[in-house]
Amino acid sequence: MPNLLSINTHRHSWNLINTLIAIIIVMNYFNIYFHLWFVELLGGVIIKLWLPSALLLFFIAMQRAVTGRPLTFKKDSIYSIKVLCFFYFIFGSISLVAHGEGMWYLGKNSLFMFMPVVLFGIIIAWFNDNEYIKRVLQILFVGGLIMSLYVEYLFFNGSSSFEIMEPLLRAGDSGVFKSALGDVFRHGMPGLGINTYAAMLPPLVLVGLYMALNSTSLLKYFYYAASLFISYAVLATMSRAAFIALMVGLLLFLWYTSQKKYSTYIILIMAFISIVWLKVGVLLRVVGLLSSSEIFSESKYITDIALKYDVYTTVEDQHITLISRSTSAFLESPLFGVGMNEMMIINEHNRYVELLATNGLAGFIPYVALIITMIFISRKILLKEIKNNSQDKEIGVILFAGLISFVFYMNAAPSEFYFYWIWFALVIAWVRNCNRAQYHR
Repeated sequence: MPNLLSINTHRHSWNLINTLIAIIIVMNYFNIYFHLWFVELLGGVIIKLWLPSALLLFFIAMQRAVTGRPLTFKKDSIYSIKVLCFFYFIFGSISLVAHGEGMWYLGKNSLFMFMPVVLFGIIIAWFNDNEYIKRVLQILFVGGLIMSLYVEYLFFNGSSSFEIMEPLLRAGDSGVFKSALGDVFRHGMPGLGINTYAAMLPPLVLVGLYMALNSTSLLKYFYYAASLFISYAVLATMSRAAFIALMVGLLLFLWYTSQKKYSTYIILIMAFISIVWLKVGVLLRVVGLLSSSEIFSESKYITDIALKYDVYTTVEDQHITLISRSTSAFLESPLFGVGMNEMMIINEHNRYVELLATNGLAGFIPYVALIITMIFISRKILLKEIKNNSQDKEIGVILFAGLISFVFYMNAAPSEFYFYWIWFALVIAWVRNCNRAQYHR
């Protein structure tokens, strides 16, 4: 059987640095450093998320110094991305200095803000062939399947509670929680927040579907089953943000996929609806959110459903309350924000709003401009690849759909996460590689 996630190339070979990058991608994408089993394996030690990326950057810099090859800033098809990253570093640093909290604050929060973007840049710089990207997507898919199988094993094995090693692990991250819907439980990875675990999975469903739709052997049924199982794992978390991200990703995947396998799509949609029906709790959480909003509170249909399943509330949703508090904090210091110490008290669950209130317009504008630019240039290249019927168009559909699903998820992200920056890097590396191939055609 041919490898569905690789192409033959004579331009590059998989070397030590690519291997190190792939290992760090897997570790940081799944936040393995916080998994309870991994923490116990290390005797209670939690590795800082930024440390492996910093060590990798140091290793690359040393290698370049020894070989006499300096790091360069080439003007190419993704030059706008590089410029916006540079502005984000500059103005984000200025905002941190403006908070006047001292060197410890500056160093600690610089690592939090900028190391995901550093890893983003490293991946783009070294993944000069789409073969690397496809291999990594395959590895991430397998990793997501293993992690979701492990979570469901713990749940169905009766491991609904875990001893938390305080203060090493945050309270409330034990893995499986009882929700507000009676005897319904939320499934999660011990050591990670439930919503964090859920958010990692939706784009990996698309990778599995791509592998299934392009397989000519019996393995395609395994890929279908694995994709549906990961979808089930997402819904089992009852995370509204992950559910919406999954739906957005699936819709974009179906919209841009050119293969006319309508019967397959109908079967997939019916299977997905069945999974949603089995885990209807996530829909009820969405209904509960709508019933508390001013816009939908007057809807008799939504109110009746909320009352029937006992999810109706007249109290404003916590996320809306936090956004209001964060907006007030932003208005206190619009240019540079109020700083991370203040925002830790508020505990905002919207990454865009959190950044706006924390670092003000100085950090917010280049950050959002960077994301918008990624969307526009990746869609532009994707449409060209589809028009030219390129062999890389389908992997581009997966990457673009995952990009948009993560952009939606960030409206509910409680912090800055490596997993969406890793995905963004794979998207931009693909854009650069495809643009280069188009130029040589």
